[in-house]
Amino acid sequence: FPYTTPFRSADRVYVAVPRAGLTIVADVERLANAIAHLLVNAAEHGAPESRVSVDAVHTDGRVKVVVRNEGRIPEEVAAKLFQAFVQEPQGLDRPRGGLGLGLAITRSLVELHGGTIRATTGDDGTEVSIDLPTEAMAVVPQPAPVRTRSHKRVLIVEDNDDTARALQSALELLGYEVALAHDGPVALTVARTFHPDVALL
Repeated sequence: FPYTTPFRSADRVYVAVPRAGLTIVADVERLANAIAHLLVNAAEHGAPESRVSVDAVHTDGRVKVVVRNEGRIPEEVAAKLFQAFVQEPQGLDRPRGGLGLGLAITRSLVELHGGTIRATTGDDGTEVSIDLPTEAMAVVPQPAPVRTRSHKRVLIVEDNDDTARALQSALELLGYEVALAHDGPVALTVARTFHPDVALL
């Protein structure tokens, strides 16, 4: 960092970033997934022909990663952007389907690394910034973010075991109590004793 190389795919302009640069202590796979989700989200929700850019800078013992696009987030969505199950209203065809968990999981992963994440939006686009401790600061114990369990119960009904368990892990990370069922009859049996607040089918 910081330099970007644009490349085009369909009607989007993306950027490539170098594979080496600023140093932080991190779970590489999970933090990379968090940043990748921000990039995908920026590309999917940006204006047509919009440019998505990534910059990273080192200041005051912190590393700041900023993802920008030319799309604008509605105010009512921006206010709760990093909450679970929040997404823009969609049509019946759900071209950008999903459960609205990606940014909530991204926030959790950033916080587990001792960082913060925030979004700002304006007429010229949207910017999501991640602020992380550098290697020198990461060795100092960071106060764990206060996370209260929601005590909401979620029943996942999904016949693909990998998908079900990945979603279970994500929801448990967010503080939900989760039960799994792989078909309808089992789901009905589990629901009678688990008493879910919501079922994801």
